[in-house]
Amino acid sequence: MPHLVIEYSPKISNSDIEDLCTRLLKTLASRRKENGEHEFPPEGTFVRAHRANIALFGGNSDAAFVHAVLKIGPGRTDETQRITGDELIETMVIWDASGCNTVRLQLSLEIHELPGRFNWRQ
Repeated sequence: MPHLVIEYSPKISNSDIEDLCTRLLKTLASRRKENGEHEFPPEGTFVRAHRANIALFGGNSDAAFVHAVLKIGPGRTDETQRITGDELIETMVIWDASGCNTVRLQLSLEIHELPGRFNWRQ
C-alpha cells in the first residue's frame, strides 16, 4: 500500500497541485512487474498533498518548492525503486514545464522503504 506524500509551498495553487497529484498517481499506476501485474496496485495507492504554511527561501520571494516522499513496503528491488523514482521526477518536471506555475520551483523526491517489522495497519 504505497503512499506518496507531497509537501508544497504556499505559492502553488490547489488546482495546480491537484493536477500534479493526478499525474503522479497515473505514473505509479502505469508501473508493471515482469509478469504484467501492477507494481503499485491502483486500489491501494494513495497520493496526498500538504501545503507548508511557512516557507522561507533565503530572501528569494519568487522561489517555491514541491517535495514528494514515496513510502513503500519492503521487497522491491533497487532497480524498481530507481526506475520508479526516475519516472516520478520526470512527471514532476513535465508538470512544471507545462506552464501551470508562474514561480520558479525546486522539485525533489525521496523513496522510503518501510521496514516490515515496524509497519502496522488496521
